[in-house]
Amino acid sequence: AAHRSLDSTPRVRHRSSCEAMVVNHPPSVLTILTGVALLCGFAIALVYEATAERIASNRVELLEEAVARVWSGAIRLQGYELADELAPASVDQASFVVGYDSAGRFIGVAVPAAIMGYQDTISMLFGYDPEQQRLTGFAVLQSRETPGLGSKIGTDPAFLASLSSLDVTLEDAKLETRVVLAGRSAERRPHEVDGITGATVSSNAVVQAINAMAPRLTMVRNGLEVLQESSVEVGGAG
Repeated sequence: AAHRSLDSTPRVRHRSSCEAMVVNHPPSVLTILTGVALLCGFAIALVYEATAERIASNRVELLEEAVARVWSGAIRLQGYELADELAPASVDQASFVVGYDSAGRFIGVAVPAAIMGYQDTISMLFGYDPEQQRLTGFAVLQSRETPGLGSKIGTDPAFLASLSSLDVTLEDAKLETRVVLAGRSAERRPHEVDGITGATVSSNAVVQAINAMAPRLTMVRNGLEVLQESSVEVGGAG
């Protein structure tokens, strides 16, 4: 009986300190969320690295297509940054883009701009002839303006025609005559842009962008001799 009593005594299993910690202190919600956030951040970084080159390539292609609409004949594009002096830059990150023909001769300048429209920011591109001091064309790079109304800034024939020969003569780093939307007069003046019915806000946003470009146009004019003498090799966008 005594032997049976000893055998029947309950045995107590002592937990190790690690086991006790796991049972008594399970992972907190904050710890779990932090881990999930780190994993998500890592995944996003991987996706960005995998797609960054393609995204940059798409931006360059979009810009090249827009440049062809604001002036033609360019075989080579070169971007420039505005600093104390002109500095080469990638086409999609440049303050303005210069076009050269197959012989390396200067053709013209394309100046990107962005301004708030009716719905969202409108990204656009202007062709610029620094010798004649006039615009040579206009193209929309990105826009979320109302379809059929504000979106017409990229398609309306009269609006686009008025931007292809617009006077932007400079005086003291400002436009000699501010660009405005045309009134009801029978003849449009050189510094006026034809408005679009139902898209006054979007049309006026383009006009504001032109007036705000004066400092950059001045830098282009001041560096024109350098740009015209730049020797470039025939090839893809630089």
